[in-house]
Amino acid sequence: MFGKDNPTVTNITLLWHDIEAAGYTDVLPTEWFATPGQYRGSTHDVRGPRGGKYKAQCDVVVRRMSADLDYRRYKRFNRSQGMLLGIQRLQFKDSTRKAVTQVLWQGDGKNGFEPCSTTISIEHDPGAAGAVEDIDLTGIEGRQHLVEHLDRERRPELVKAKKDAAMRATGKLACEVCGFDFPSRYGPLGDGYCEVHHRVGLGVGGEKKVGLRDLAIICSNCHRMIHRTGNPMLSVEEFSDSSRIIVGRD
Repeated sequence: MFGKDNPTVTNITLLWHDIEAAGYTDVLPTEWFATPGQYRGSTHDVRGPRGGKYKAQCDVVVRRMSADLDYRRYKRFNRSQGMLLGIQRLQFKDSTRKAVTQVLWQGDGKNGFEPCSTTISIEHDPGAAGAVEDIDLTGIEGRQHLVEHLDRERRPELVKAKKDAAMRATGKLACEVCGFDFPSRYGPLGDGYCEVHHRVGLGVGGEKKVGLRDLAIICSNCHRMIHRTGNPMLSVEEFSDSSRIIVGRD
């Protein structure tokens, strides 16, 4: 276990842009990574996209240039907080382990890690306004697999099915709002990459079944913007029309 909470501790913050955690921010004390070793039952804060405050509990394994945060042992606690089960891997710039260069995720029961798109920041004082310093934005390479609830359970296979259906129908993963597809801009780096958007927010109407018709292929920019249109947010079609008007302005 780590030391007592310190209100002035420096944190690494990870704002997730893809997978199921999009819009949530993990707050990880830098002291966790000061010394290589294994630590059980560590708890960190998680900030929700609408100001919600949550907790996540994990075992931490710190190595010379990386650290694994394993949330699987604490299933009951983490699910009560709405957290995902799996292993989060942080890759550091050097052996001081003060700067994260990449974040990867391995879902519970899955083999292998997937690179994730996150904004990585250093927060010098959580209580001080303007105390966050952005230090990195991870690349968008690799296969993105954003998928959320089916009866409140997160189902990675659902996003894969949506992507497969889009590829069969159109031959590409083009944004349903603006038409952007990642390989056309980034070449092979963007192959298989897109974000998958829930047409009806998961916070609306309680538990629900989610099918392919409830999902939309969408690029990262449009995904972030559509979630800023209000509560309830605009539909994909409404947002597509409004974004064309905005883009067309002088």
